[in-house]
Amino acid sequence: MHIIGLAPHEDQFIDSVDAFVSEQYPTGLESIMVELPPSWSDPHQRTYVEFFSEFIRRYESRGVRIIYGDTKRGLTKPEKIKKYQGILTKLECGLGHLVSWKEKLDLTWFIISTRVWDGLIKGSSRYRDRGMIQVIERENPQLIVVGGFHADYLKQRYPSARYSALVNIAWANKRRYKPKNTNEVINLP
Repeated sequence: MHIIGLAPHEDQFIDSVDAFVSEQYPTGLESIMVELPPSWSDPHQRTYVEFFSEFIRRYESRGVRIIYGDTKRGLTKPEKIKKYQGILTKLECGLGHLVSWKEKLDLTWFIISTRVWDGLIKGSSRYRDRGMIQVIERENPQLIVVGGFHADYLKQRYPSARYSALVNIAWANKRRYKPKNTNEVINLP
């Protein structure tokens, strides 16, 4: 298994990522798991996935089996998570007096009803990572292409997997992101 972690996964880097994958797999690939939910093309479920949707179009046209690994994305609407993360931030910073009792009650009910406490605390990444692990165990993809934070987590879970971090250094430095436990770090120009 080979994990490619992208930081960032923005459209301007798609040709560089495609070239790297083609160089690594000159005879082609059988399967790629990507950070997309199975419903990615449903206009009612649309999230920002331009990079990954273009990436899979390129590989589908080459006959590669695409595996949609982000099965937990969209189960909780991102705008709800952002709303409740804002409330949590106020509470954690000692600004609880700025949060109404109704917001506190809504937050409590949301946590109980969705069971995504992990997701609220960590931007829903660990919640989504666990869904990706289920897909990996079931589908056994040859290549996994996800964002850098997801890749770091997956490498921790699968220590024998090869992990290539494709990173735009300027972007990473601004966000203080450093890939963990990689086999190689490739600079995205």
